[in-house]
Amino acid sequence: MCIRSCLAYTGPFADLDACPLCPTHEARYKTQGKQQVARRTFSTLLFGPQVQHMYLSRETAEDLGWRARLTEELLELLETGQPLGDLQDFCWGTDYLEAVQNGSISTDDMLLLFSIDGAQLYESKMSDCWVYIWVIFELGPDKRYKKRYVLPGAVIPGPEKPKNIESFIFPGLYHIAALQREGLKIWDAPLQDSLGHNLSRFGTARTEDADEEENL
Repeated sequence: MCIRSCLAYTGPFADLDACPLCPTHEARYKTQGKQQVARRTFSTLLFGPQVQHMYLSRETAEDLGWRARLTEELLELLETGQPLGDLQDFCWGTDYLEAVQNGSISTDDMLLLFSIDGAQLYESKMSDCWVYIWVIFELGPDKRYKKRYVLPGAVIPGPEKPKNIESFIFPGLYHIAALQREGLKIWDAPLQDSLGHNLSRFGTARTEDADEEENL
């Protein structure tokens, strides 16, 4: 990545040796002995291996079946003409239930929320880094936002704001796209069986970052 956090050398920038966005066109590499070494790097944490590990726990695997179980209950109520009761979460939404009924979403899918923002690690200082996360909507609202269930996607060093955020997100989203094409094989501890999951993503951002999110 650029030492000024302008961009990551991924996608269309992968073959560049200097940053095209810096006024000083900062070099990508430094010489260390006989090798060219990146002057700065960032960390991407792939979603697939993280969620596969979660399913190894019987308790967590059962928790991850919340959406599928609730969706079946709500569809049964609809089929028999019974009221769904008070709106408690997204599963009660008309758009969601229609998407399930028309086959756009199945109980074998995995719904993810993507969120990115700057993180202030020290008091009275500007954001020191940028972080994006995955929130798993297979979990109920009492668990999905807790720290142990929120999966990190990448940590982008600051303190300057990235000028091309898409280049930093590219490796993680490329991984998600591969899982969407090929499916994600998971060993389900309660079922003692290997299952395949498809992924669906939607995103959130603060108002000032919404345009960047729409471009992803």
